[in-house]
Amino acid sequence: MRHFERGSPLSGAAPVTTETFFDEAVPVHLKRDDREKACVPLQVLVTVQKRDSSRAVFVRLTDPSDYLLLCACCVREEEYGSFCAANRLRFEFGDLPAKLVTLLRSCARATEQGCPEMYLCLHLERGTGQLQVMQVNQFNESQVLGLRVQQLGDEEHKRFLGEKARLLEEEVRQLQQTVEEHRRELDRLQGVHQRATQQAATELGEWRCKISQLEARKQAELAEQSQAFQAQLTSDRTALETRYSAQLEAAQQQASALQASLAKLTGEKVGAESDLREARSQLASLQSAHQAAVTERDTLREQGQQLSAKVAELTRQLEVGQAQAAAMQQR
Repeated sequence: MRHFERGSPLSGAAPVTTETFFDEAVPVHLKRDDREKACVPLQVLVTVQKRDSSRAVFVRLTDPSDYLLLCACCVREEEYGSFCAANRLRFEFGDLPAKLVTLLRSCARATEQGCPEMYLCLHLERGTGQLQVMQVNQFNESQVLGLRVQQLGDEEHKRFLGEKARLLEEEVRQLQQTVEEHRRELDRLQGVHQRATQQAATELGEWRCKISQLEARKQAELAEQSQAFQAQLTSDRTALETRYSAQLEAAQQQASALQASLAKLTGEKVGAESDLREARSQLASLQSAHQAAVTERDTLREQGQQLSAKVAELTRQLEVGQAQAAAMQQR
């Protein structure tokens, strides 16, 4: 990322080009004045600033939980010889940003893994101090790299706090927009749920009506056909027995055929009952879809509450940052 920056340590009238190499949180063993030593995550920014033929590596450290901590160091290209001698370095100035990034990530990875082989420490006293990259082995610990840092002035602090306040306001605005979008989505899903509930109720009523009509029709048809076949069977049997006793066997065969027809009708009744079971299964599926819509509505409502809580916390942080900025301006 490249941009132009004012307030650069490089002298001259030409604009300064700044290239960012690293901007992440790194665990640092911090000791400030008379405070207890603690391992805190500091935001470390590593940039290279260029103006004409002059170059400088700029390192800034800030504490997201304490905006009063704002310190930095600068290594100019013309000072790199003495810097190399002090730190026993054997690489060119152009490789310094990449080496710094590698050391910072190694320290962060070692701290996250609970491995004490490499760590960052910062000792601040009266606004100045030393940022050290320490390496530990089984015999002792040694300094890999040391950077002299100092607290930035009031003007830089005011610009930093103003930028933080602007970023917090933008984040709050984006979160409010997200909450509003979720609110609209929740209203939409509630409408979908209401329509689905109404549709389920309508379809449920229609299925119940169809089932009742189907049961009534099939029962009436079965009763009517059964009565008709029974009457026909009795009449035919009586007539045949009376007139043709010799043809009694043929009549019995016809009766068997009628019994088969009755069995067929019984099978149709079984099919109708199967249709009834399928209709009830579809009813259960509709009820399950209704329950899923209710669960999704509750989940979105809970997410909306969490986002509201986060907006409140960011608003509180904004007020704290504005109060600190106001305090700095009064000073």
